[in-house]
Amino acid sequence: MLIPKPKPGSSSGPPTPWRLMGMGLELGLIIGGLTFLGYLGDQRWGTEPWLALTGALVSTLGGCYNLIKEASKMPTPGGHTKKHPANRPAKKPTPPQDPPSP
Repeated sequence: MLIPKPKPGSSSGPPTPWRLMGMGLELGLIIGGLTFLGYLGDQRWGTEPWLALTGALVSTLGGCYNLIKEASKMPTPGGHTKKHPANRPAKKPTPPQDPPSP
């Protein structure tokens, strides 16, 4: 099976270990960073544990959304990028045909 080479200037090549590790690292840093900011806010305003939990929840949801969005852009093993049915070109409607004349 051949893996297609990406076009020059595009980043939609086959998933490499570095790209996948970068996505995981980004997810972890987002979750850890916003949770830590929530923790600092809890310490300052005495709202423990609500800001830390809010930071963890919001960052997890946002990070997972970003991870899924980026992963859906990656080509499948057959070399095709998954596309949502709404993004496919519409089929041309066939013109109505006249009934046969006797």
